Amino acid sequence: PTSVEIKLQKMLQHLDLNCASIDMIIDNNDNYVFLEINATGQFTYHSVFNNTYLDKEIALSLKTLYESYEKQN
Repeated sequence: PTSVEIKLQKMLQHLDLNCASIDMIIDNNDNYVFLEINATGQFTYHSVFNNTYLDKEIALSLKTLYESYEKQN
């Protein structure tokens, strides 16, 4: 829900984070319950179980950025 998203964005700003993985659950009364925040982000679950290979995409993007930087210098 938008209200939860706004609260999470404010928390990220307060913690000076631009990327993180946030673990939450929904209780029996449909309340969103915050469990933890992983500042380094954890995406292995999504990469493996959803076949998104996000870790590979991030590595390839970083490689491309590095190669571009190297060509400029």
